[in-house]
Amino acid sequence: MGYDEGSTWGALMADPLTLPGDVNVGGNLDVTGWINTSEEYRIGGTQVVESDGSNFIYGNTSLPSGTGILNTIVGNGAGTSLTDGLRNNLWGYLTGNRLTTGSKNCLFGVTTGTWLTTGEENVAVGNQALSSVDSDHTGTVAIGYQAGTGTAKGDYCVFLGYQAGKFAGTDDNRLYIANTDTTDPLIYGEFDNNILKFNADVTIGVGTAGKDYSLTFNGETNDGVMTWMEDEDYFKFADDVNIDTLTASKFVKTDASKTLVSADIMAGDITRTFATPTTQTVTTGTLSSGSVTDVQTWQDGNEVHISEVTGVPGFDVRYTFTNVTDFSEIMCSFYYEGSSTHDCQFQIYDDTNAVWKEFFTQAGAGLSHNTRFSPFPLDTSDFINGSDQVIIRFYHPQSGNASHDLYIDYVALIC
Repeated sequence: MGYDEGSTWGALMADPLTLPGDVNVGGNLDVTGWINTSEEYRIGGTQVVESDGSNFIYGNTSLPSGTGILNTIVGNGAGTSLTDGLRNNLWGYLTGNRLTTGSKNCLFGVTTGTWLTTGEENVAVGNQALSSVDSDHTGTVAIGYQAGTGTAKGDYCVFLGYQAGKFAGTDDNRLYIANTDTTDPLIYGEFDNNILKFNADVTIGVGTAGKDYSLTFNGETNDGVMTWMEDEDYFKFADDVNIDTLTASKFVKTDASKTLVSADIMAGDITRTFATPTTQTVTTGTLSSGSVTDVQTWQDGNEVHISEVTGVPGFDVRYTFTNVTDFSEIMCSFYYEGSSTHDCQFQIYDDTNAVWKEFFTQAGAGLSHNTRFSPFPLDTSDFINGSDQVIIRFYHPQSGNASHDLYIDYVALIC
């Protein structure tokens, strides 16, 4: 058996089996226990598995050449430049192959993150994802084929979808959700500026009968809520609405007892502040219900009810606004039940010339709804008296009919 055959035979018979040199197996090797090696496993001369106790390598690649620890590298050519980087997961052919000191990256795919060198805490999933030339991202997430590739070089970005953010540029903190390399993605965001944009029509809800949907705005001290009222077929605002830079918009109202109607409001380039009256005076007519407070809020379900009286005028109902220094328009909401020969006039008092000026006349025939309007901008100097008051009135110029009624919902000056 030759020199020292006894010691060799003893090694072969030992448990566990220890072989001091290379082992070549020409057939099958069936093992039911462990196979331990201090270096690497090879198949056909090509490295398959290697570990130094801290890093794990699977594929034809190499362990970190520096102090890097706790790295898992799977794939031929993956992580071949790693020196001091730690806690990286690099999976796929040539994935992270330029990474040197970068740490805590998770890269999965073929040639994924190939230009990262010192970048940290990135997540890239998809072939060629996060592989912009000469780019070193930090804290960026790219999911999808070539997501975050091309010109995308920002940090703390999120790219979701096929080629999403491929031409995103160098800005940090950007969000791209798309399935092409477009610069106008379906959803775009700026995390640092709290900006979110939709390049699409947006639908809220699935058409459930009777279901209302609300959009809530949470402010530091005040909140705002806008609700779509499904059965009523209009929007409801929980707070005041300030209409800015309005040129041609439309208000709509629904009342429990009346039909939906709308009227255009034409105005100049101004900011809307609404002033409501402080005094109500029924000079002629019968006050059936309501007071000045019932005309100070739009669409609150409260209104003033005036019945006509015989004689001329059939009614004369006045509202006084105080502490007025300027205004540009008047807005009102009212409903007049009359006949084709009976009118309701909306007038404002011209204090300079001591006359009532008519701005709108509504015939009573066939009306079944409220009407809201705003006259064109006025030269207000004639309509504010010396006490900073403005007076408007609803006026019936014909002899009244006790069966005819006026309902006033809202009156305001637009300042």
